[in-house]
Amino acid sequence: MVASTQGSPKQRQANTRSTGARARRNAKRAQRRSASKTVQSDLQASLRSTTSYASSTDPSKVLDYYATTASLFRFKQRDRCVEELSDGSAKPAACRWFEDNAPNPTPIHRLLQSQLEQTVTKVLHSRGLIDRLVAWSQLDRSAQPSEVDLLRDLEEVITEHSEHLAATWASLLRVSSDKAPECSIRATLTKALLLATKRPDDLEDTLICDEILRGCGIGIDSPIPSTGLWPSDKGPKHSGFGLCLSAATSWKNYASTELYRDQVQETLDREVAKGHMCRLLGCPDFGVVTKLACIVKPSGALRLIDDLRRSGVNERVLSEETVALPGLATAALLLQEMKQRVPQAELVWIEADIASAFRHLPVCVDDRKYLINCVNGCYYQHLRLPFGLRCSPLFWCRYFAAVHRLVKRLAPADPSTGAGMIYVDDVAWITTRESSVSMMVRILLVQATLGLSIAYEKLRITTRPHSLGYEWDVSESTVYLPVEKRTKLMDELKVMLTSGSSKIPVALLERVTGRLTWATQIAPMYSSDLNPFYGLQAVARKHNLFKVSLGPKVLTSASLFYDLLKIPDMAATTASQLLGWGVPDESGTVVVSDASLFGIGGVIFDLEGGPSADLTPQTLTWFSVAYHDVPSIQDLVPWTTATRESEIGPLELLACIIGVVHALRRGARMITVLSDNAATVACMNRKRARSQRMNDTMRKLRKVWPQLGYTVVAEHIKGITNGLADVLSRSTSGTADDLMCGLGQRFDPSSLIRELVNLTL
Repeated sequence: MVASTQGSPKQRQANTRSTGARARRNAKRAQRRSASKTVQSDLQASLRSTTSYASSTDPSKVLDYYATTASLFRFKQRDRCVEELSDGSAKPAACRWFEDNAPNPTPIHRLLQSQLEQTVTKVLHSRGLIDRLVAWSQLDRSAQPSEVDLLRDLEEVITEHSEHLAATWASLLRVSSDKAPECSIRATLTKALLLATKRPDDLEDTLICDEILRGCGIGIDSPIPSTGLWPSDKGPKHSGFGLCLSAATSWKNYASTELYRDQVQETLDREVAKGHMCRLLGCPDFGVVTKLACIVKPSGALRLIDDLRRSGVNERVLSEETVALPGLATAALLLQEMKQRVPQAELVWIEADIASAFRHLPVCVDDRKYLINCVNGCYYQHLRLPFGLRCSPLFWCRYFAAVHRLVKRLAPADPSTGAGMIYVDDVAWITTRESSVSMMVRILLVQATLGLSIAYEKLRITTRPHSLGYEWDVSESTVYLPVEKRTKLMDELKVMLTSGSSKIPVALLERVTGRLTWATQIAPMYSSDLNPFYGLQAVARKHNLFKVSLGPKVLTSASLFYDLLKIPDMAATTASQLLGWGVPDESGTVVVSDASLFGIGGVIFDLEGGPSADLTPQTLTWFSVAYHDVPSIQDLVPWTTATRESEIGPLELLACIIGVVHALRRGARMITVLSDNAATVACMNRKRARSQRMNDTMRKLRKVWPQLGYTVVAEHIKGITNGLADVLSRSTSGTADDLMCGLGQRFDPSSLIRELVNLTL
């Protein structure tokens, strides 16, 4: 029986990961919680054993608790990454990551793997491809597409051997290797492979293979059913349009289409020749004509866009699920994991792309009437899923995710094989230099065998890949904003900054806001500065404006981003910063701080050796400042005697920032903050707060340390366990010195406080 056809969605969801893997993860977490509770219990018992608050604080025990808590938090950060990120093949809870290389394959699974490996060997020894591909992989990324003869030979050899592999696999599985009636995909073979290679407790989406065989129902006459592998769909973003009248004479295409009318029709005729569309004599009964827009690609070809939102089709599409796409953090996770698994190996990144992805999948006959275009009085009907249909990404991602899972299951169970992610029609696979050529051929063979059209001109093996619009440096685990995109964004910001009293088009505002939102993925510290853009964008949408005036807040934010983009170092960050944890997991610096009505205090120490590291003056520093000794603190957080208690949140954040800046200046790049103030923890993790004063303090941090490539993550601890930082915030200078005698080195933050005061926002 197919797992995906049984049980309710909630029942199916419970089995999306293997029981064994879940048990192993839970056992590790229980062990960590037990260790943390033991240290915490000992600490609390110590604190209750005396009546004097200061004397009850044993610095050694508190520091041991801090170190243990920070180390365990690092492991929790890694678990959180795995649990909250998707590799593009399913929702986060259903992603296998590095677990799909089955350690104990069944006999049929081993036979399928063996046939694939034999075919990989045959491909590499055809036409001298192995030496040619190794040499090609050493070329600069920009030079690889120019090897046209090699890529053509590779395509021909892959095509030839994939046909034989399809027949061999089909014979082993006793199924047909025929392609689906309406497309090139071998859906029957795909389904058999999925069932033959999955683990007994795995949930698998074989329903997509059935959809392809009969044609995909787009969810108008009946909802697209749940598989249990993807997130729940929240419905269409836009509604209220309703289905348009079928009279095409009253339904004109967009101006871009009218401008290139003849070229648009030629493009449609080519789609007809490929079998993706057909021509009709007229609009069928209950048919829906969709307006067309087009954009010119860099190559000069046209990209046609069906506006199925305004034709009312998209709002009628009902689906129980939607896609889960990977982000930069997913790529960072894969890279960090591979560096841990094969620490001595040179890593490379395989880039692969599927041509005309959505056009692989057929639309069921009954739903084709909703997908009609009209150009020059000629009617065209989509036979394959079009770009712009709300459910097209889901259908495609479901099938491509199945192919991705097969690649992982059929690849050798060796750490050097690597792992990858998919973003709609793109594959990104990180592996070792030594395994890269074989792994690329393995990916291509599986894709071609199952009937996918590969864009061979986009193949790359590189240490400087382009992924999700960014450029990576694999050896340094660094991600960059590409120069051309940075320049384009700066040009658009300059238009806004020089607009003066003139209004700017809302289209420009939308474009800049979207690009800044994308760009701040590598600079989350600046995400709060996008709020003025979002506010103006909301006003423009609410009132259907075509042009808007820029207020002072928007201009201030635009100027900030323009200045940042001018600095190359501000357009790059690290994988560790994206994830909030580094390699090894326990490395980094810990900052623990507190504030009271008397003053602020904290400790900073390195955790390079793990929870039991020796704390010396070189690795442990601390501070203790009374407000009356440094009056300039009040310039940062103004208060009166009556309001000081209500300002404790901003004061807690200030103490934290002092510790973080001190850690950064002594070379830290991975910082864990422990605080008993929930608002401070939330602000450090979200990089913004509801309090304007706390937001201003965060901006001061950015001003005093205007660099990227560092990570600050915060964890909340109970007040009773934060005794050391608390006592330092309440102590006079002499008391603090006595308490910390022989433990680390004191530093005076007064000059840093003055520096923060003098910074202008």
